Amino acid sequence: MIADSHAHLSHFRFEGRFFGILPREEDYATGELSREELFLRMQEEGVVLSIEPAIELSSNRRILALHQRYPRRVFCAVGVHPTRTFFEKWRARRALEGYLSSPGVVAVGETGLDLHMRGKKHLLCQTAWFLYQVRLAKKHRLPLVLHTRRADRWVQCLLRLFGRGGRGGVVHCFSGDGRCARRYLEMGYYIGIGGTLLQEGEDGQRLRGALKDIPLECILAETDAPYVLPTKRKKIGEKSTRNLRNTPLILKEVIGKIAQIKGVSFEEAERVIFENTLRLFRLSSDQ
Repeated sequence: MIADSHAHLSHFRFEGRFFGILPREEDYATGELSREELFLRMQEEGVVLSIEPAIELSSNRRILALHQRYPRRVFCAVGVHPTRTFFEKWRARRALEGYLSSPGVVAVGETGLDLHMRGKKHLLCQTAWFLYQVRLAKKHRLPLVLHTRRADRWVQCLLRLFGRGGRGGVVHCFSGDGRCARRYLEMGYYIGIGGTLLQEGEDGQRLRGALKDIPLECILAETDAPYVLPTKRKKIGEKSTRNLRNTPLILKEVIGKIAQIKGVSFEEAERVIFENTLRLFRLSSDQ
């Protein structure tokens, strides 16, 4: 069984018909899907559950609605993404605590810091929202889903100062080096590995190197669908990838690559990573 520890399946890019990545023997394919068809394909591929983090404040209602539609397959992380914090009114933050009591909520996030491009201009706002969500996670004994982009040292510093006593969490879409990963592991965080592992650029190379030193028992698999496409465009095809959606259907390749790097069988990697996901989010296999 396979779990996607981070996907945005309630995203508007999955509304109506869309082109998504499909699995194919030793290759990628693309095909037109609806959200309902995607869930059917996920079931066929053994992807039995996914964690759905919020992005903007209003998206919390969408992810909770998706859980109601797929109550045994979609579970929610309530929060506000760092790059959306400067669009939200600070007083609106209190709505998050109300969402935490909803069925299907298993984490807080995604939250953290993003210092890419214009995010640098809003560091104070991002930090305030991040610390608020850290406090909520500690209060409600829930794990954090961390988003950190070009901000690992600052995030790690804040977690050491304000995150002690929490339930840890997962560093989503990790792309750092081995030293960075060890710092998160020491604080009790899992490492989320996704499409970056399948990319041929510098981030992919660095992640493959770091993965050698990350224990399999500390790894979660993810896609960040519809984002973080593999960059092997020749495998995807000549068609432009601009309107192509990443999907949880690439998870077998992600897990296969992890297994290869860790020197274990696919079946062993699949089992351990699935158990890691259940453990962190306090889920059962017959949820």
